[in-house]
Amino acid sequence: MRVRPWLILLFLVLLPAGAMADGLMDQAVRDVAAQAAAAMPRPISVRLLAVTDVDGDDGGLVRALTEALQRDRHFILVERADLDRILKEQGLQVGDLVSPDERVEPGRIRGVEGIVFGTVLEKKSWPLSAGLRVHLKFADVQSGEIYLARDFSSSLASPYRPYVLLAAAAVAVLVLIFVLARSAASRRDKALRVKAGDEKQALLQGLVVLGDQILRVERLLGGDGAEELLDELGRARRDVGGLRDRLVSRAWNLQSTSGIKGDRSFFRGLGKDLEKLQELTARMERMARSKEMGGLPGLARDLADGLAALAGKFSTST
Repeated sequence: MRVRPWLILLFLVLLPAGAMADGLMDQAVRDVAAQAAAAMPRPISVRLLAVTDVDGDDGGLVRALTEALQRDRHFILVERADLDRILKEQGLQVGDLVSPDERVEPGRIRGVEGIVFGTVLEKKSWPLSAGLRVHLKFADVQSGEIYLARDFSSSLASPYRPYVLLAAAAVAVLVLIFVLARSAASRRDKALRVKAGDEKQALLQGLVVLGDQILRVERLLGGDGAEELLDELGRARRDVGGLRDRLVSRAWNLQSTSGIKGDRSFFRGLGKDLEKLQELTARMERMARSKEMGGLPGLARDLADGLAALAGKFSTST
């Protein structure tokens, strides 16, 4: 299957744009995590902190929040694996920490004092931009007090966006030019095929007339009408020359496009055949004028055979 050049060009433009989208979303996640870490209050009662679940997150935001809070000296971060182990030892689950309906009684939980959890509200990723909005809460698991509950968001655009858009616009223009050029070429090819067909029809009609003339020449060879024979041979020679001139002046000048290359080859070959027939009729005319009648019947048969061969070429070219 042939691959269109403009498809390759479009792929080369969009491939780096897709890679940019992944990088922008990662940056937006880190930005939101940094905002949340900076906004986190530092209550005296909470030092052991764990980041639990963020609904709608694939794990990237939890990791980024954990890394950001680890850089804060006020908090001691409890890794998720350690939190699961601690809760399992106490017969608890993460849901017991974050759900008001399932909240455990104060003082029961050991090994963690505060948790960060939340929900992804909006996440958009485009080839040249990315956006993230989340709602996070910071709660004391002992008292149930909520120290922080707010939205954080980040919206980023690639610095290369104007250049990628310009490249995409250039590709679109090239595609449009390509489509219009192909459409124009298709219409031109169709018109040229019609023209080539008209030329073939006109040449075929000329060959039919020549065939009738050769039949008259053969009949006249058996009689005494020398002047009439000369006239008929002269007309045949002129008609063959006229057909050849028609090819030179019109058919050979058809534009060389993919649709009619075969017709151009056909017309050129036909022109050479007509040139031979023109020489043959001229030779017959000279022999008739010099009264050398003995070789004329053989030449007349050769001329008739040449015309039949030309007519056969028309049947195989259409």
